[in-house]
Amino acid sequence: MKRGQDHITSPTEQDGYIKDMASAYFTATQERSYDSPNIIGKHDHYFMRDRDGNRAEITTLHTTIGIDHDMKDVIDPTEIQRLEDTRNLRLEREAARKDFHPDDPAQLQDSPHPLSDRRPSSSFPTPGDDPVYAAMRLRLPHDVSDDKVAQMAVEARHIGIHHERQLADVDIEGRQIVCTGVRPGTEITLSMDTAAPPKDESMALAQGLDQQAFQQAQAREMQQAQQMAMQQSGPVMSL
Repeated sequence: MKRGQDHITSPTEQDGYIKDMASAYFTATQERSYDSPNIIGKHDHYFMRDRDGNRAEITTLHTTIGIDHDMKDVIDPTEIQRLEDTRNLRLEREAARKDFHPDDPAQLQDSPHPLSDRRPSSSFPTPGDDPVYAAMRLRLPHDVSDDKVAQMAVEARHIGIHHERQLADVDIEGRQIVCTGVRPGTEITLSMDTAAPPKDESMALAQGLDQQAFQQAQAREMQQAQQMAMQQSGPVMSL
């Protein structure tokens, strides 16, 4: 683009401009929200920070039999510092968006139509959605937002529900969402009146909990196999 012109005339320049814009758009669609201080990265490769400050790197792997998630702890000091700097920057930006001088004419004013009066955002599940979330979304009414359903899907992990086949029922009782598992005695509730984190953030947390449960199950199976091998071998006789 030349000085004094507001359009591209050369076909070569036009082709390059379109390619650059397409590349920038594709890259942007792969990134997770820049507003979340605790989840940083792309949709298929990101870093998550838990409430204790520990960080994990999660990678989504597309295999011939489906989708797998690989999770490992972040221990590299340089990487941890980079993530912490990014988190602090996002927290500073969040605080700046809310910080207005009392005399600032551009400060936010109370809206006559607050968000609390609007219907929550909800939609039908789509291919690729978390199976537990999708099963709950189909059973809960649409005045329950997708964010709240995703939050319930995370809570279900805490009672051992990691697959839709482990879900017995989910329903509304008063102002509570009640989730029960197929295993007797597994039930958890979630208030409808509390704010829910964004769906993407909850789904990232759910993936991390699924990976932890998978690793724990593998460790138990290995321990049980070792115990059975020891029992089958019998006591070792000494001379």
